[in-house]
Amino acid sequence: MEHHSYSYSERCKPYPELAEARPQPKPFSIHDSREIHGPVPDGMVDLVERRIFVPLVPRGRATIRHELGHVRWSPTELPETGVDPRILLAVEDARVNLALAHSGVPVELEARGRAQVVALAITDVDERRHAAVVLRAVAGIGTNVERALRESALGGPAVIADLTLRTCGRVRRRLRDSARRQGTDCAPFATVEVLAREIERELAALGLELPERPAVPCCLGHVDCGGGGDPDGDLFAALRRRGTGGDVQPGEMRTVVAPLEMPVGRGHRISRSSRPALEGSVVRFVHRYPIDGRIFRRRARGRAGTVLVDTSGSMSLDADDLDHVLRETRGAVQVAIYSGKGSRGELRIVARGGRRAAARHLEPFGRGNIVDVPALEWLARQRGPRVWITDGGVTGVGDSSAPAIRRRCKLLVTRARVVQVEDVERAVRALGGRR
Repeated sequence: MEHHSYSYSERCKPYPELAEARPQPKPFSIHDSREIHGPVPDGMVDLVERRIFVPLVPRGRATIRHELGHVRWSPTELPETGVDPRILLAVEDARVNLALAHSGVPVELEARGRAQVVALAITDVDERRHAAVVLRAVAGIGTNVERALRESALGGPAVIADLTLRTCGRVRRRLRDSARRQGTDCAPFATVEVLAREIERELAALGLELPERPAVPCCLGHVDCGGGGDPDGDLFAALRRRGTGGDVQPGEMRTVVAPLEMPVGRGHRISRSSRPALEGSVVRFVHRYPIDGRIFRRRARGRAGTVLVDTSGSMSLDADDLDHVLRETRGAVQVAIYSGKGSRGELRIVARGGRRAAARHLEPFGRGNIVDVPALEWLARQRGPRVWITDGGVTGVGDSSAPAIRRRCKLLVTRARVVQVEDVERAVRALGGRR
């Protein structure tokens, strides 16, 4: 029997033709959205050009499932409704998600994806993008982040929280009832149009406007979702150009030392364990005299090292994690966190020399990676063993990934003998923490 070897991208490719309601003569072209340069959504389908962009890795299952739902139920061309297409498509996302759930294939994001979506919603609240708060929650209806997105709105003004909860409840109820009346898994698109008009009127009544550029993901690439008429500002321009991301540059990083105002807890200060020595003032190892003459006791610091923590997206380091690392390594380790936003990032040293920063200094600088390359360059110059806690994603300016960025990071990890792990427990073991 002949055996074949397949890459992840080959094994994870979807088959959109199987999801279509009617066979079409032209097949879809399938592209890996991770290879695209630009601030693009994780997934997108262009029903006109018959192209689908999704992450071709196992974690992309939820995105692939959602885009195949659009292939199955979304219209090739949206009717002229006069409604902002971003509002229309937020409701359309809800319609597709509910139809998938009713069909027994719900959209369930893995932990990293859930954390990223919720982080975006919290940023919307913090930056007072109130219309985006409502639409992001609507677009999440029918997924396993629906409840978290609704609850994130509670951190904003009461009127926005109330609008979000009422709108999500109405959208879910009307889409579900409409599908039931039709006797199908998916409500008719006409229901989407009616709901979108209602939402647009409610946003306008409160004086809430969406910015010129898309504030929420729009994953139908054949639909113009804004950009102020500027082709370069179009969210999908990079996908349409099918760029490779080769020109993505690492972000600019600054290095800071947080106030190390808290000593390591009593009993966990930097270890000064004994070791045999030829000279000293205290005889401790008499039994070694005939062996090598090292009979004196010499104190030695505990094994040091450096831990670099990616705190973007779903990654984080809290005070308990930091205490655990310091306790298990007897306080001798240096710990730094990094993250970024836009074109800039920060690497912050939060522990060294037996002292650590307070919990308030562990908050990430941004929600993106941006500065993986300069952060790893910093780690390569530090004392080993060197450990990097990360989910494996690396990006540059605009939080965009590219083959060149990934190659540079891989080379730095190899040359500096960096141990890459996913959590604190594995980091402690890599540092040779005490048993």
